[in-house]
Amino acid sequence: LSYINSALGSLKLTHGTVLLDAMKQAATSFNHDASRRIVVLLTDGIDMGSKMSENAVVDSVVQQGVEVHSVGIAGGDYTGFTLQRLSLATGGSYRAVKDANQLTTLYRQLGRALLRAYWFEFHSNQAGNTGVNLAITVPGQSAILHQYTTPTVTNAGHEIPIPPLRAAPQYHRSL
Repeated sequence: LSYINSALGSLKLTHGTVLLDAMKQAATSFNHDASRRIVVLLTDGIDMGSKMSENAVVDSVVQQGVEVHSVGIAGGDYTGFTLQRLSLATGGSYRAVKDANQLTTLYRQLGRALLRAYWFEFHSNQAGNTGVNLAITVPGQSAILHQYTTPTVTNAGHEIPIPPLRAAPQYHRSL
């Protein structure tokens, strides 16, 4: 308990949020074994004093494979552009509320959606430039169909198949 009190006592409070720096730190803090990395971000959307640029943070978050679900509290100078950009680039979602009283309902909806989302990944052993038909089935639900062509690369005139890391696009269907 004394350690916590000491740590809290050393904090310097300032006005504003270093939103971009915090997002970068959150994105890089996940365990490398995590199968799914999700950040739910609640903010007024206004960055105050971050050292990192928006482009660098978006690139880093995407590279880390983090899915950002942004919730913006609209008001004042709020535009939501940065939050929308983070969410869109990472396959997450963006929502804005005008009143903090809306947060309970919003978080309940977001929680349900996240619990019902599936991530599908597989490695194809098909030769390059081969058409693949993929069907994903879940008991009690309609099949999801996806078609793609396996990529190829050439080395010294020889075609080398490159299995896709994620054959189907990120898919989040609430059941």
